[in-house]
Amino acid sequence: MTTAPLRLTYDLAGYDNKAACAVTRKRVLPGYMRNWMLIYLIFVIVLYVTMLVLQRQAPALARYSAPLLLLVLFGGAGLMIWTGLRARARIWRAVDQGRLRQGPTELLADSDGLTISTPLVRTTVDWRAVLDVIPGRDGLLILVGEMEFFSVPASAFADDAAQTAVMQQLRAYVAARNEAAA
Repeated sequence: MTTAPLRLTYDLAGYDNKAACAVTRKRVLPGYMRNWMLIYLIFVIVLYVTMLVLQRQAPALARYSAPLLLLVLFGGAGLMIWTGLRARARIWRAVDQGRLRQGPTELLADSDGLTISTPLVRTTVDWRAVLDVIPGRDGLLILVGEMEFFSVPASAFADDAAQTAVMQQLRAYVAARNEAAA
């Protein structure tokens, strides 16, 4: 491939990594895994209806078990949601404030692969490892795994046309790798 090397310099400060992860999650996870809370809610409703039916059919047996069971289910769900949201918030803060995301980032793409450099880290990825290049909510995502990606924010491009041109050039590198492997 004789395409001229591509070089971009950008800064990831303020980049919304959470939104980028949401884009990849929608590509990868089945609907039932993305909507686990809705499924849990349906389960709780079915359990509640079952308890109501049980109370009508055998009131002596179900008088104490239904309220206690519902209290445990709703309390457990609330605790699960609360701890999950706290953990996610802590993780996103750590990602956004991570030392590896500070300072200027340089992306170099040539026929040998993709190199991403920051003041602390240099990562080189062979084109065989790149799955796809997709538009994200704010820039491009270079997928190197189902949920692993490198972000290139929209601020790295002059306009949407430049972003589209870079995406096409990166996809051309990936396509050339696929043709060479075939």
